Amino acid sequence: MTSGPSAQDDREAIERTITLYSHLVDFGRYDEWGDLFTEDAEAATVGGIQVWGDGSPQRTPRGRQAIVDFVRGNVEPMREKGVHLMHMPGKPVIELDGDSARAWWTYVVVATTADSISVAATGRYHTELVRGSDGRWRFRTRTCVETGGPLPDGALREPPGR
Repeated sequence: MTSGPSAQDDREAIERTITLYSHLVDFGRYDEWGDLFTEDAEAATVGGIQVWGDGSPQRTPRGRQAIVDFVRGNVEPMREKGVHLMHMPGKPVIELDGDSARAWWTYVVVATTADSISVAATGRYHTELVRGSDGRWRFRTRTCVETGGPLPDGALREPPGR
């Protein structure tokens, strides 16, 4: 009799999804990045004191392709101007519940040009993931709350417990 993946296997797979999220977007591999989301995923960014600046939610349309198009439309103009981003995720806290999970982690985004390196953004991600029929973990919801930004309804107010 074969058993399914262990809780440790699931945590490692989710950490891999989170790490790939950063690497793939940084290298402009948007279609592969999009595959980290479910078809009906929802993503939001809530501004703090950095990029959006006013604390209002900047929602992307629901759905994998709409999320990819939104991110590509924001990142590619910077890349064309010689600005390269590096997303650096912190160690996530993961709460498993069968084929679904919640994960919470901090991040730093560094912007690099030929002349400078600067911190572009900091904050926390609040996510819900699901295991697909192919066994891969994907984001069902992903809320990015920039430092100083208010938490939207439904976001994890604190790191998940044990």
